[in-house]
Amino acid sequence: MKAKYIINRRANEYKAYNERNTYYNNTESIKESYSDLIKGKIDKVSTFNYDDAVKPYQIILEGEIEIERIGANLIIKPFLNLAILNNKLIQDKRTYPVDFVYPNRDEFDININIPKGFKFAEDIKPYETDNKLVSIKLKYQVYEGVLNIKGEYSFKKSIYPPEEYLYIKSCMNIIVKRFNKEIVFEETLN
Repeated sequence: MKAKYIINRRANEYKAYNERNTYYNNTESIKESYSDLIKGKIDKVSTFNYDDAVKPYQIILEGEIEIERIGANLIIKPFLNLAILNNKLIQDKRTYPVDFVYPNRDEFDININIPKGFKFAEDIKPYETDNKLVSIKLKYQVYEGVLNIKGEYSFKKSIYPPEEYLYIKSCMNIIVKRFNKEIVFEETLN
């Protein structure tokens, strides 16, 4: 089974600078990189504002991905590997600061059409934490056969001292776990 997707990525400031300097607005390079990441077919790539550093650099991808089917279940990875995949903070303790270079924030707004004849196999629970160091928000809402997922995480400082390391590491683990969790739909018996 296949599903169509549209990804609209907008990057500001340092992230836009990095995206511009990684791809140089070369749609074939963008297509190759993102198809490896999301593990799907990309049919169309569009970009906007490459030459205007004041505006967000925007990449729009359209294509198809395979939906895994196991028995009567459909398994969907809603963030398509675009969230943080691995926690690179692996040390048990740290004596020097964690330097992210700049404060980092990612936002996601995902809509999934729930296939007819399917329902959620398990409860999907929201999550939220927000303090002076980090913010993590994940909310789910169903309306008219569409699952909307709003997700956001931000590391509010560019440099975290060693005494904040374990907390930042645990937050990174939460992001990796929750933003890469698969959603399982099970077929209803009608």
